Amino acid sequence: AARKKLLGKKLDLIVVNTTEHMGSDKNQVTLVKREGAEELPLMYKEEIAKVIIDRVIELLGAQGI
Repeated sequence: AARKKLLGKKLDLIVVNTTEHMGSDKNQVTLVKREGAEELPLMYKEEIAKVIIDRVIELLGAQGI
Protein backbone atom coordinates (compact mmCIF):
# COMPACT_ATOMS: atom_id res chain seq x y z
CA ALA A 1 0.00 0.00 0.00
CA ALA A 2 2.81 2.43 0.89
CA ARG A 3 4.75 1.67 -2.28
CA LYS A 4 1.61 2.13 -4.38
CA LYS A 5 0.96 5.51 -2.72
CA LEU A 6 4.62 6.52 -3.19
CA LEU A 7 4.50 5.78 -6.91
CA GLY A 8 0.97 7.10 -7.43
CA LYS A 9 1.77 10.45 -5.83
CA LYS A 10 5.25 10.57 -7.41
CA LEU A 11 6.95 10.85 -4.02
CA ASP A 12 10.57 10.10 -3.23
CA LEU A 13 10.05 8.86 0.34
CA ILE A 14 7.20 7.75 2.54
CA VAL A 15 7.40 6.85 6.24
CA VAL A 16 5.20 4.03 7.47
CA ASN A 17 4.77 3.69 11.20
CA THR A 18 3.21 0.96 13.29
CA THR A 19 0.23 1.69 15.53
CA GLU A 20 1.63 -0.71 18.11
CA HIS A 21 3.60 2.00 19.93
CA MET A 22 1.16 4.93 19.68
CA GLY A 23 1.42 7.24 22.70
CA SER A 24 4.94 6.01 23.43
CA ASP A 25 8.27 7.83 23.18
CA LYS A 26 9.41 5.10 20.80
CA ASN A 27 8.15 3.75 17.50
CA GLN A 28 9.16 1.42 14.70
CA VAL A 29 8.97 2.74 11.15
CA THR A 30 9.75 1.68 7.62
CA LEU A 31 11.17 4.18 5.13
CA VAL A 32 9.88 3.36 1.67
CA LYS A 33 11.76 4.73 -1.35
CA ARG A 34 11.54 3.88 -5.02
CA GLU A 35 14.61 1.67 -4.66
CA GLY A 36 13.14 -0.34 -1.79
CA ALA A 37 12.32 -0.22 1.89
CA GLU A 38 14.45 0.29 4.99
CA GLU A 39 12.94 -1.03 8.20
CA LEU A 40 14.24 0.79 11.25
CA PRO A 41 14.35 -0.89 14.65
CA LEU A 42 12.29 0.28 17.61
CA MET A 43 13.83 3.60 18.58
CA TYR A 44 13.03 6.95 20.17
CA LYS A 45 11.00 9.26 17.97
CA GLU A 46 13.74 11.91 18.08
CA GLU A 47 16.17 9.34 16.65
CA ILE A 48 13.68 8.42 13.94
CA ALA A 49 13.36 12.12 13.02
CA LYS A 50 17.15 12.36 12.62
CA VAL A 51 17.21 9.31 10.34
CA ILE A 52 14.38 10.77 8.23
CA ILE A 53 16.25 14.07 7.91
CA ASP A 54 19.42 12.20 6.89
CA ARG A 55 17.52 10.27 4.21
CA VAL A 56 15.90 13.46 2.87
CA ILE A 57 19.33 15.12 2.67
CA GLU A 58 20.62 12.06 0.77
CA LEU A 59 17.69 12.24 -1.66
CA LEU A 60 18.19 15.96 -2.23
CA GLY A 61 21.91 15.44 -2.81
CA ALA A 62 21.20 12.67 -5.32
CA GLN A 63 18.89 15.06 -7.16
CA GLY A 64 21.54 17.78 -7.18
CA ILE A 65 19.55 20.10 -4.95
